[in-house]
Amino acid sequence: MNIFTETERQDLLSCLHIGRDTFLKAVAGLSEEQCSVRSTPECWTIRECVEHVASVEKLMFRALEKAPVTGAYANPSRDQSIRHSMLDRKQKLMAPEISRPSARFSRTDEAIDFFKQNREQVIAFVERNQDDLRQRSLDHPLLGPIDGYQALLVLALHPQRHAEQIEEIKACSGFRRLVAAS
Repeated sequence: MNIFTETERQDLLSCLHIGRDTFLKAVAGLSEEQCSVRSTPECWTIRECVEHVASVEKLMFRALEKAPVTGAYANPSRDQSIRHSMLDRKQKLMAPEISRPSARFSRTDEAIDFFKQNREQVIAFVERNQDDLRQRSLDHPLLGPIDGYQALLVLALHPQRHAEQIEEIKACSGFRRLVAAS
């Protein structure tokens, strides 16, 4: 019995498109100088946010592709709490070391292109995949055991979380001064 439904597939596709579009809108038209603004000393820059999102997109998708089909279902009742935790910026999350910014890209637009290429691969995977994604199991570094559908849900919503973070940076006084000076 396959419990990954066509409704869930369509929901994932919608979330993947919305997440991509929201994220790309947040970074559209920004200069490298603007992407280097830090709202507070401990916060990431826009460039670091973009690098993180691009890196996570590749890492999570690779992990999902390699995830074993266990035949054991994760807990679908966790879907809503995953949605909430991914979109709730009041709840701060510490990125795992492997996905923290480390200047992997020489320019922000390279990271954006990397994200877009990987997002298209994820969308194509969801469109063509006929497996029961609920039977794939992964161990997420922050969420613990999740199934394939939940991994894709995290991946779909993750850019929206950081688009909000980017909007917070754009609202800081240092960013506004830079924009006003240009």
